[in-house]
Amino acid sequence: MQEVNLLGLGLSFSIWTVVSIIGGKIAQNKGRSFWKAWALCMLLNPLIGIIVALALNRYKNCQFCAEYVKPEATLCKHCGKDQAFEGVE
Repeated sequence: MQEVNLLGLGLSFSIWTVVSIIGGKIAQNKGRSFWKAWALCMLLNPLIGIIVALALNRYKNCQFCAEYVKPEATLCKHCGKDQAFEGVE
């Protein structure tokens, strides 16, 4: 019967978790859900999750029509409402 190296397994899991948290923080900084990105990293692979998080464009939701608009936009391209008063996220 083979012995399981619990120290190596625990270290691997710890590194996997920390890199997944980094992926979640990158997604959060781009305006996406931390928890969804973290779960993606934990389930698939942290490096794939980080690549996906870096590839995402940063958008915000228009408070009037809920469509995605760029953070620099002053008018929503979907409903035409003024976005300037929303402040910085």
